Amino acid sequence: MRTYKIKDLVKFVVDNRGRNPSSVSELGLPIIDNFLINNNLYPDLLNVKRYLDIDYSKQFLRKPLLKDDLLITLVGNGYGNITLAPENCCIIQNTIGLRFNGICLQKYMYYKFLTMLTDFKGLNRGASQPSIKISDLLDLDIEIHEGDEQQHIVNIISSLLLKFL
Repeated sequence: MRTYKIKDLVKFVVDNRGRNPSSVSELGLPIIDNFLINNNLYPDLLNVKRYLDIDYSKQFLRKPLLKDDLLITLVGNGYGNITLAPENCCIIQNTIGLRFNGICLQKYMYYKFLTMLTDFKGLNRGASQPSIKISDLLDLDIEIHEGDEQQHIVNIISSLLLKFL
């Protein structure tokens, strides 16, 4: 295992915070609101309440999500909660997506972040409501396994979860 700063493992931060769509629709890209981010591998898209029109999303979103970007809630009661992005969805207020570089696998980082939920709660800087600063999150130290060990760990955890579901 080797220790890194999270920021040294991140290729890109998907950050649409501070942007709230002027309208939502009944079809389009599902908006992954904070209540959908509850430390499950993927959010339950059957509970999506809002959608962003596909054409509008092209001008509205700063950067689109890719499948398996790691989503983390930064503000509110669920701050520090994580999930992975399903295909064809988007985030807006209070949530960021982390796309990791070639040093680490997205699903491995999801499992690793699950072990760090208490650390994330400790980053709270909110006065009226809990919140995490991106810079504080990215400055955390994280120990990760090297190369093929990551895939091996993902395979083991995934197979164990399948046995219990």
